[in-house]
Parts: sequence; structure tokens; C-alpha cells
Amino acid sequence: MCGIGIAITPGSLEHQNIVENINNLQLHRGPDNNSIINFKGFSLCHQRLSIIDLNKRSNQPYKFKNITLIFNGEIYNFQSLRNELISIGFSFNTNSDTEVLAVGIYHFGKDFLKRIDGMFALIWFDSLTNKIFLNSDPFGVKKIYFYNQNNTFFASSELFITKLIANKFGYKLNLESRKLIDFCKHLSIPFSETPFKEINSVSNGNLIIISLNKLTKEFTFNEEKGFVSKLINFKNNLSRISILDKVIDESLYADVPQGLLISGGLDSTNIALSCRNKNSIFKGYCINTNLVSDGFSNDLDFARIVSAKESIPLNIINKEKSISVETIEETLKSVSNIGEFSSAISLNMILKKVGADSIRVIQSGLGADEIYGGYTIMKNFNRLKLLSNLIKLSKLNKVVFLKILKIYPLVQNVFSTNRVKIINSLLNENYENLISTLISWDFEIKSKTNNHTKINIENYRDLIDFYFDYFLSSSHLPISDSVSMAESIELRLPFLSRRLYSSVYPMLYERCDKKQILRKRLSEFYEKSFILRNKAGFGISPNNLEQPVIHYLIDNLYDSFIKEVYDISKDDLYKNLSSGIYARFPYVLLSLLTYKKIIE
Repeated sequence: MCGIGIAITPGSLEHQNIVENINNLQLHRGPDNNSIINFKGFSLCHQRLSIIDLNKRSNQPYKFKNITLIFNGEIYNFQSLRNELISIGFSFNTNSDTEVLAVGIYHFGKDFLKRIDGMFALIWFDSLTNKIFLNSDPFGVKKIYFYNQNNTFFASSELFITKLIANKFGYKLNLESRKLIDFCKHLSIPFSETPFKEINSVSNGNLIIISLNKLTKEFTFNEEKGFVSKLINFKNNLSRISILDKVIDESLYADVPQGLLISGGLDSTNIALSCRNKNSIFKGYCINTNLVSDGFSNDLDFARIVSAKESIPLNIINKEKSISVETIEETLKSVSNIGEFSSAISLNMILKKVGADSIRVIQSGLGADEIYGGYTIMKNFNRLKLLSNLIKLSKLNKVVFLKILKIYPLVQNVFSTNRVKIINSLLNENYENLISTLISWDFEIKSKTNNHTKINIENYRDLIDFYFDYFLSSSHLPISDSVSMAESIELRLPFLSRRLYSSVYPMLYERCDKKQILRKRLSEFYEKSFILRNKAGFGISPNNLEQPVIHYLIDNLYDSFIKEVYDISKDDLYKNLSSGIYARFPYVLLSLLTYKKIIE
């Protein structure tokens, strides 16, 4: 992981000052080396966090013939691509994935991007064509946030930094109210949009091509949506489990000590299993959530089993009994993008310890739920669809509806400990599509407007698209990136692999696998009771907030956001939060803190 930046001002030298500021603001992303290179009309900068080939020969910007490249991320299959390039006559001066990208782009052009698998955002300049290219991975793990107005273009690795640059250099930014409403509903603004009209992102495989005109001192901007697809063509004569073995094994490659988030769940245990017989040094980290009282098995007990079996030393981070104002503010310091905030609190607590141990890479199972069908609504989709249809047909009154929901077996596993809270909220309105309602976060409070992006979940494919485009790419991934890079730590996500996605396509859009592939891979090594346990999520639950936090949230958010979007008084909001009747809305309030930080 690194930081990258660019500025284009063909009619002036301002690009040099802009890039210098981007470079200084992103030093936390790359403490090992930072470099700026100036061209006529534009500048590039790079901040390096050294993970592979620690030698300065792999510093960036990296130049190979007519290609000058800056790159943020990791290419998992770079060694096989390197061998292929060697077989056709190329030689290499480094052991890095950066050089493989530069050489591959030189030989194959932009189509080389369609062959790489990993998490990446990159910018390169081709001096022969006088064009600049920007691209990112199709899952949205790495993004580039750019401003493009009035023959001025600049971009960085973090939304907050691009906003700061616009403010400092006097480029006007305008907010769009619809985006605030969208964010409150799904804790994300999807695809390439941000809260600002003038700032967008290079994300989800999109390719931007900027053509520089030396004569007119102007540039043209073109975008190819989805240039790099989640699907990838590769020699697929292996079983799904063998492909999983290979991808995780490749993702463990690094020249520095690594950490592993261990919860004793299927995702992290599959990664831990691949750490066997490796020469690398691994340390495990587990946050002790003590969720056994909520009907879940305690992660720590099972993390200890994994630690013992895989010979990975385990570091335990004890969670606070409840979220404090101090913890919220400490985490907010690390946030430079918008998204779901409760998981960021957990991650920040862990990464403070990881950083103190001088670990540069932390492996995470994020993305496995999307690839292998791990979310509760996915696993219960058919049941919920049936229930939704029954509600439409019967037009039951609220009393009868409540009785059915409380006893009906098909919802017993859907809502866990918050089931009754959610049911009571659903009864307040006549929702036509139960699943479309359940994927939103703010249905417990009446909105003042319907001016938001409508998401209608009619089939299972719609649900999977929602989780990839909204929940993952536009919420969890941007927040996770900013929190990890604030500590100069690479958060590596092996499950977000194009080969893994392709290995389960199109099945993942047709039915929920319920992580059977992950269970099967572990079945030879772990007991059935371990594999089938009832596991909670990673984020800290914000339910039953204490009074100081409730006051903090209301004081910071009500006048600026809540009264604009929702039909609820400050007193009623305080009363409802104090009584703990909300199951979802506290997540909205916490996440709005990230929105507030970015736009103010």
C-alpha cells in the first residue's frame, strides 16, 4: 500500500504546488520514501510503504522506457505474470510487482490491466502518446479521488485530502443534498460519486484516459466504465478449493513481518490455514467482543484454537464495555473517507496494537461474505422473499402481523438479538418490499423526503449487486483503507480476488453458498462444532449507547443533518436513543460523523 497523487494544470505551474501539498498530506501512507516528478503541464507524486522488494530500486515513480508509473496496492499474481514476460524476452531489475506492471503495460498496453489480480490503483504516463491513464481494481479496494473542472485536474488516494487541496487552492466545491439522504439510507454513496459534485473517484475497474494537447495547453478527459471486470480469464482447470489455496498463498507474499486478524471464523481461519509451513513471520490479533451474552459464541475462544493449531502467536485486544466519546474521536482522526463507522472503531483498536508491534501488513477476511454468501439476509433470502409476498397478499393488520413474525420459524435466524426491535419498526409502515427495507439503515425513523436513490431487491442477483456496490465498495472498503493507512499498515484482502470471484461465477448470483467452500476446506483440519458455530460480525455494536455518547451524537449531528432529513425532534431522538429501542439507527448516527468530517 502506498499513496499516489497527480495534478494537471496545462496553462500554469500550479500543478507543482498542488502535488507538493498532496505529497505532504499523504506521508502517512508511505513513510519509507516519497518522490515527486514534474513534467510539462503536470506532476506526479508517490509515498511508499515498502512491502515487496524493500530496496530503493523499487521506489516510485517508476520509469520503464516510455512508461512512468505510480501504483498503490498489491498484485497477487505478479510472479506468474513476471515469468510470462521473461519468457517473451524481458528481463527485470527488481523483484517488485511495480516493475511487472510497468513492463506489462509497455508491452501489452492498457489491456494488460485485464490480466492482473489484486487490489490496486495506478496512474501512468505514456510519453509516446502524451496520455495519462488512471485505473483501479474492480472491487473498489483502492480508489483515486479526483477533481476535474475548468482545465484543472488533481487527484489523491483519499477523499479528505482531495477536498483539502480544493479548499486550499480556491477550487469551489458544492454539496448535493440527495447524496446525504442516500448516505443515511445505506451508509454509502455508490460507484464513483462523493458528497461533492466536483469530486469523483476512479473505482470499480473504471479507466480514465487524459490526452494532453501541447499546442492548446488543454486536455481531454475520457472514461471507460468497468474496463477491468470482476471476471478474469485464467487457466481454470483447478477445483474451487485449489483456486482458493493458490490465491491466498499468493496474497501472503511479502518481505516484511505480517499480522492476521483472527476471529476463529471461517474467513480468517482459511487464511490462517495457508500460513502453515511458511518461512514468513505471522502474528495473530483478536478483538475480544464478549458477545456470548448476545447468543453468539465468543470469538476469543475459537481464535485461541486457531492460534494453537496454526502456531500463530495471538495478541488479544479487549473491547470496551461500551463505545466512549474518546474512542469515537480517536477513530475519527484516522478517517479520511465516508462509510460505516462501527467496524472502523474495532479495526482502529486492533491496528494501534499492530502498529506498535511494527507490523506492516495485516491480512483480513473482508470480502468473503460477498464472494461466498455469508450475510444473514443472503442466507435467508428465499424465506424473506416468501414472507414479503405473504405480507403483500394477506394485507394483515399490525397485531396479526406481529404475532406471526414472533412465532414464524423462517425469521427466527434473521434478526438475532435485535429481531423484536426491527419487527416493531417494520410495523410502523406498510413496506411493499421487506428485503429492500431491510438493506436500509434508517427505516426506524420517518424521513422528510423520498428524494433518494431507489434500490429495489426483486431477486437474489439484485441483493448481491447491492452488497458489492454499496455495502462493500462504497462503505467498508474506503473506511478500512483510511484507518489502516493512517497507521501506515497495509490491509490485505485475499478474498477480493478476480480469480476467486470467477471461480464461483455465476453461482454466487443464483443461490447462497453459505460459505460451504470455506467450510469444506477447513473440514479436514477442524472439528464440526468449530466450523458450524454461530459467529457475530466484526464491528462493535452501538446499541444501548451511554449518555455521554448520546449527547455527543445529538450535539454534533442533529442541527446539521438529522433535522434536515428526518421528521423527529431532538427530545424524541434523545428519548429513543436512551431507551435503546433502535436496532439500526445508531449505526447511521455514528457513520454520519465520517460524513461530517469530510464535508466540513
